[in-house]
Amino acid sequence: MKKWSGYFVFALLTVLFFWQIAFRPLANPDEGRYAEIAREMLISGDWITPRLNGILYFEKPPFVYWCTAIGQRIFGENLWGVRFFNTLFTLLTCLSVYRFCAHFFNHKVGTLAAGLLGTSALMFGMSQMLTLDGTLGFFVTATLLSFAWGFLEADNRSAQRHFWLAYIFMAFAILTKGLIGIVFPALIGIPWLIYTGYWRKMRQAHVVGGFLLVLLINLPWHYAIAVKHAEFCRFYFWYEHFERYFLPTHNRMKPCYFLPVSFLVGLIPWAFFLPRALVLSFKSAREKTKRNILVFGYLWSVLLIAFFLHSQSQLIPYVLPAIPGLILPLAYAFSTPHFLRQCRIEYFVWAAAFLITSYLLPGIVAKRALEPFPQFALVSTELVLITGSVGALVYLKKRPKLSFGFLTTITCGIYFMLPLFFPYFQRLNASWVSQVILQSSEKPSIVYCAYEYFQDLPFYLKQVVGIVDHVPNEQLLGYQLEGCDRYISQEQLVHQWASEKKIYVVVRRRHKEVFEKKITHVPFYILTQDLHFILYSNRL
Repeated sequence: MKKWSGYFVFALLTVLFFWQIAFRPLANPDEGRYAEIAREMLISGDWITPRLNGILYFEKPPFVYWCTAIGQRIFGENLWGVRFFNTLFTLLTCLSVYRFCAHFFNHKVGTLAAGLLGTSALMFGMSQMLTLDGTLGFFVTATLLSFAWGFLEADNRSAQRHFWLAYIFMAFAILTKGLIGIVFPALIGIPWLIYTGYWRKMRQAHVVGGFLLVLLINLPWHYAIAVKHAEFCRFYFWYEHFERYFLPTHNRMKPCYFLPVSFLVGLIPWAFFLPRALVLSFKSAREKTKRNILVFGYLWSVLLIAFFLHSQSQLIPYVLPAIPGLILPLAYAFSTPHFLRQCRIEYFVWAAAFLITSYLLPGIVAKRALEPFPQFALVSTELVLITGSVGALVYLKKRPKLSFGFLTTITCGIYFMLPLFFPYFQRLNASWVSQVILQSSEKPSIVYCAYEYFQDLPFYLKQVVGIVDHVPNEQLLGYQLEGCDRYISQEQLVHQWASEKKIYVVVRRRHKEVFEKKITHVPFYILTQDLHFILYSNRL
């Protein structure tokens, strides 16, 4: 594989990841929540205490908030600024895998690893959404690969440098999502060191000095917020770490197959090749170092999934840090001679999946689209899927590499076409309602959400909002500690309704009758409504 192929892959991934991050409104709850916390940090200048809608928010460490706030400072309080660093860290995850594989295998394996990882469904999907998991995935990947590099490297100076890098990445993993930044490397590293015998090199890893470095990086923020807010330690360490894992506090327990299936779906389309790749990679890797790396990748994915299988809180993005593990044997298998020629069954399954999708697509659109979907776009998408699938099947027997090229091109094409679909399948969002409020000639004194908190509304309005007859669970601790006069009852709202100030209330359509019934004895006006919300005001 030519040297320029690596540049081509990263150019493709850069365009693939970045070009569409400003197309889609914020997805609730995560994107709205983290964008608003970062905006409030930026406006207040308080980079220690996270606040959501003005309320203390202790659930997560601040690193992603800091990055998102910096993104908004550089690019403005817009979607590009909100998502930029999340997408950048996803690209850096691919770069980390490339660098490791290119060093210990060759340039071809590194390029394949980066390309396979970046075009896997979950990795690409999470590159488009602001969550903690994309950034965590980078720091976990960088930590694990740096530790492995230190133990595998023959050059002592290079090994020492990578051990210290591992501790730095570990520290920032903790600042991203808490103690799992330590748990994950230990969970994977200890069994691997025992299996390989590398535990004898532990003295070279500077464990004591490394953990002092981790402590040095993490202590300032944790100490500052603990001194400032006495309730932080109990809530953050006990409730958010131990109770969330061991107790069904958040009602997120899933069936035992949920996370393994999520992992395999997240690895699509490369999951089709996984059984053959695992067998072939272990057969082909005769050198001890290469076999140890493949075992490392296998333990990485399996043990991370097993860790969350025992958790009482399970979500699809949790398996994201496990994806790079099995990319290692996948990339190595793809680099071996004749592998692509042997995968005719996998190509057939891949093409059949596209054909089935093209058949089911009209029904999915009819059932799930929130707005009428353009017929031209639907037919064009079906034609692309059918043409690519048929082309792959035609060349399946005599030219399997060309079949692979057809299917890979169609997969990347689908990723590029996704912005066409976003507006029609977008999750509940307050983008339209907020635009109507901002275009009002009279600036409101306050905007209320009725009976629910709409996470993205404060971000779009660039101001905190009030809530009627509701305190969100995630804000309950902060509300109990400090209170908030913007969180009011329906009776208090009716009393304010008669004032001279213009008041807006955003209500879910399903709550329309309840809301109007409680304010029937005072005048109200419906300013606008969309598929999700109705906007009320006391004045025109």
